[in-house]
Amino acid sequence: MRDICVVRLPDGTLKDEREIERFCAEEINKPIPLDRPQWQTWIQVNYKEGQSLIIYKQHHSMCDGISCMNFHIGQGDKFQPDAIMPFPRKITFFERLFIRISFPFYLPSLVKTFLTTKQDLNLLHDGKRQLSGKKICATSGDINFPEVKIASKQLGCTINDMVTASLGSAVKTYFEEKGDTKTNEINIAIPATIRFAHYGSWEKVKFENKFAPLPMRIPLIKDPSECLKETYKVTSQMRSKLGELYATYAATYYAAIFLPYYLLNHMAYMTSKPYTMAFSNTPGLLKPVLYDGKKSIKMYNFVIPVGHTGLALSALSYVDYFKICCTTDDAIMKDPQRIVDLTEGNMRWYIEEGRRREKLGTAANQQQTQTK
Repeated sequence: MRDICVVRLPDGTLKDEREIERFCAEEINKPIPLDRPQWQTWIQVNYKEGQSLIIYKQHHSMCDGISCMNFHIGQGDKFQPDAIMPFPRKITFFERLFIRISFPFYLPSLVKTFLTTKQDLNLLHDGKRQLSGKKICATSGDINFPEVKIASKQLGCTINDMVTASLGSAVKTYFEEKGDTKTNEINIAIPATIRFAHYGSWEKVKFENKFAPLPMRIPLIKDPSECLKETYKVTSQMRSKLGELYATYAATYYAAIFLPYYLLNHMAYMTSKPYTMAFSNTPGLLKPVLYDGKKSIKMYNFVIPVGHTGLALSALSYVDYFKICCTTDDAIMKDPQRIVDLTEGNMRWYIEEGRRREKLGTAANQQQTQTK
């Protein structure tokens, strides 16, 4: 079984990140046979001087991003529970209990959201979404993650707000370049975790999915500063919807147990149809994983969204790097690299704005000190 799931690539097979991207684009189009484990790993021991390469592919039914991250931590020399990004705040026992017992009361709200969500009609969505099945991939350059965190602090928003606004501004520019000047909003689906804590030890790590799709209608504004302001208003409302999120997870969980596959498949296509794209922001690692004492230096991921969506942008931080990737069905768009480049450009604009504000703050503090 190991010979099937783990493949060693000869030295020189992949020489740079563009070749890695092409390799992933080819492999992502190959379904994993159902009569074997739903994962695959490729290892190139000598990728560059002092560097090795690991490519990991799995079906999303195996686990979510947090499970996957903990699994990779566990493959290193030592399991480091503090290596993964912590949750913003600790959920108390009574909060968890209330969320779990109250989820049936949120079900009418979920039905209302499904029935009232407006169908997207724009350059990337004709309302039908006849997908070809062929996937295309694109990746950004390396974005300095410590600078992203500084920008987030200076701009008074979360990193997720910044990436979402970068995407909204990028899509607006892309639409205008293609002649669509009327679309000012799109529906996106965000896989949001319903976890309350991390595993804490290697023995507790499980392959499991604990997330639910969070629907969001984001503004499309070309100016990144204005787009961030309007996006913040939307995301602020979403942050208070943990109850609805857990209810979505619970409804999906029990539906998978009691409903036949053909009905579940139909529901996945119908519920995903109104959305232009999915956006996945996976919590990355704060510390590099060590393999035989050698640090892993970079990581990025490609995600295939469910149902009619067919287009996904993913963001992943890993120690000092932040990467943006896109996976799309070629019936939706032929040039995903353009969306990625525009999104990356907006992220770099926020970084520069964060630097500018930090310098102004430092200068103001120095002036106050001199005055005193």
